[in-house]
Amino acid sequence: MAQVNIEENHSPKIVAFLCTWCSYAGADLAGTGRNQYPPNIRVIRIPCSGRINPIYIIKALLEGADGVMVSGCHPGDCHYLVGNYYARRRFVVLKKLLTTAGFDPDKIHFTWVSASEGARFADVIREVTERVSALGVSMETTATMKETSTMTEKDSSVTEFPQSERYRDDSAVFQEQEEELRTLCKKLLEDGLVSRIVGFQQGGEMGMSLPCIIETPEEADRLVWNNRCVPNLSGYLSELSEKDGKAAIVAKPCDARAVVSLIK
Repeated sequence: MAQVNIEENHSPKIVAFLCTWCSYAGADLAGTGRNQYPPNIRVIRIPCSGRINPIYIIKALLEGADGVMVSGCHPGDCHYLVGNYYARRRFVVLKKLLTTAGFDPDKIHFTWVSASEGARFADVIREVTERVSALGVSMETTATMKETSTMTEKDSSVTEFPQSERYRDDSAVFQEQEEELRTLCKKLLEDGLVSRIVGFQQGGEMGMSLPCIIETPEEADRLVWNNRCVPNLSGYLSELSEKDGKAAIVAKPCDARAVVSLIK
């Protein structure tokens, strides 16, 4: 059995949300210009940095990312005029929230890169990678890697990374809650207590759940409940009229404020 040093052999994983108009184009220019930078980033292309929901950043850290980078247009050059200003404000608040929640705020970075700054993009990636590397391995990554830190000499070319016990437990809990949700929704529709239910269904990119509206008990089997149910569904309530009857909504605790605001 050979022991693997986690800290020395781990290469940090950094999720990079790049604005399609500036930073993503800058990354493309860095590639065509052969500007070298560390291969540690996992790029997610977005329409605007102002469209980034802080939940996605937190989710990336919880799923094991060692760092998150959001890069948009320079102030005053936003394709949507003020999107990057909204992103900057959210970033300041998010860093305070992460500190309160026990995360290292230095794990997230916000930067500006234009479409013509291929060399600057490479420099930013190097700088962010160095800072994230200095912070060490994330708690989630450490927990997973400790379970697989030994390799058998039988086949050292293949290393299996089994799902951690914590995620297996979560999966079982979500499945149980999903069955309860479907049963409850069927009963609400059968008894006529509500005319429709706003919930989640499968079908999104990267396994993300999508909003749906069901109106019959048979459709309740479409409902899903898992850790991919990220969107806030409260906005759909404002689109329903009183003549449609009462509606039920699948709401997370963090959605309660939005629902209360609609009631007011």
